[in-house]
Amino acid sequence: MNLLLARGAVAGAVLTSTIRERAEIAASSQYRTDRWAVFILVPLALIVVFGVFTAWWIACQQKGMYPALDFPSWNSGGTFKAYCKA
Repeated sequence: MNLLLARGAVAGAVLTSTIRERAEIAASSQYRTDRWAVFILVPLALIVVFGVFTAWWIACQQKGMYPALDFPSWNSGGTFKAYCKA
C-alpha cells in the first residue's frame, strides 16, 4: 500500500510540475503571438463577407429581384450558384 502511495505521490508531483510549466509557457508572450489574428483578421473578414452579401442584395433589389442560392445535391454534385431571382 505504501508503495502505491509513493508512486501516486511521485506521479502527482510530476503532473503538477508539468502543469506549472505549461502555465508558465502559456503566460509567456513569445508563444501568444497569434491573438492579433483573432482580434483583427476575423472581424475584418466578417465585415468583408457581410459587405459582399449586402452589395449582392442591393444589386438584386435595384433590378426588382431577390438574391438566391442554388446548392447542388450531395449525390450528383455540381456547382453552387448565386444569382438574382424574381
